[in-house]
Amino acid sequence: MCSGLYIHIPFCHSKCSYCDFFSTPAMTKYQHEYIQALLCELKLRCNEVPTPFDTVYIGGGTPSILDKTSITTLLAGIKPYISADFREFTVEVNPEDVSEDFIETLIAGGVNRISMGVQSFDDDTLRMVSRRHSSTCAIDAINIIKQYGLNYSLDIIYGLPTGREDASMINTFEYSLNKLLSFEPPHFSAYLLSYEQGTKMYFMREKGVIKEATEEEATQMYSLLCNIARSHGYNHYEISNFAKSGSEAVHNSKYWAGMPYLGIGCSAHSYDLSLRRYNPNNIPQYIRSLNDFGKTVFETEILTPEDKYNDFIITSLRTNAGLDLDKLNHLMPSYLTDYFKHTIEPLFASGQLIKLNNHIYIPENQWLVSDSIMRDLMYV
Repeated sequence: MCSGLYIHIPFCHSKCSYCDFFSTPAMTKYQHEYIQALLCELKLRCNEVPTPFDTVYIGGGTPSILDKTSITTLLAGIKPYISADFREFTVEVNPEDVSEDFIETLIAGGVNRISMGVQSFDDDTLRMVSRRHSSTCAIDAINIIKQYGLNYSLDIIYGLPTGREDASMINTFEYSLNKLLSFEPPHFSAYLLSYEQGTKMYFMREKGVIKEATEEEATQMYSLLCNIARSHGYNHYEISNFAKSGSEAVHNSKYWAGMPYLGIGCSAHSYDLSLRRYNPNNIPQYIRSLNDFGKTVFETEILTPEDKYNDFIITSLRTNAGLDLDKLNHLMPSYLTDYFKHTIEPLFASGQLIKLNNHIYIPENQWLVSDSIMRDLMYV
């Protein structure tokens, strides 16, 4: 079994107003030291999961903020750990960082897939959420990526405030979605805006500066999303992810299939099928511990049978592959399978779950409220 490798780059140009991932615009000066620490951690921890890795995902933050020396050093340092017949090597980028030279640097380092956050093609909306790029910049970046024939994915967010009193949130999203799909990306991800406590957008909502999408508006945008994506030939294979046939995200699918992965860098998480490890959100501590002392900084969480059961529920029901009852019965002790059988019946009756060929699914029209469905099944 091959594993996935996730690498977290915590640096960014500026903090987007909706972002609650660990990232900082204030510490980019540490990027060279941070890259050395990453490679040190990878060397120390590579045997925690089956290697070599057949998928790699560099996320953030904003990995494309790295200068040419840093990104070249990182890609070269990763190469010895990657399977000769690796399947997918993805780097997240922002539109304003994409240039022909940058893409050529990634390709030379073995990258074969780009994930780019567009979020909207409406300039007023982009300014409202503190994105640094314009719609024209995003279009130029997409065309550069396509020019090199790379596999790629685009991100879009629905429920974003428009920044104009006379603009409809629904119409603006529909315009952006159609614009995005006009490029026929192999893959795209679409997320409903979440107002996470501590973000700028959370405080703007609390002060009445912006309004959150109503349940009716969110449902209408989700319906538009599903229908328009289907009409363009996309398979809605996971709650937030859509792909042309054969272009499903291989690395992210490991998470949903419960496969092992190693996460390195600040805030990165790992899973070896028995326990989870996670790194703290402290860049100076991370660099000092690894570069000066050669010591890892991760903490460990030993998973109970109940933890594994809950993880299985969450990951399985996120996808159109559904939950495999044979696998559930094989992996879980009888008291948890009995609990599942007891709690699932009301969800069948309400139409929130369906059963087909010994698999349990959340219907597509219920995915927008999937969190509440899965909560009903989880063991507390």
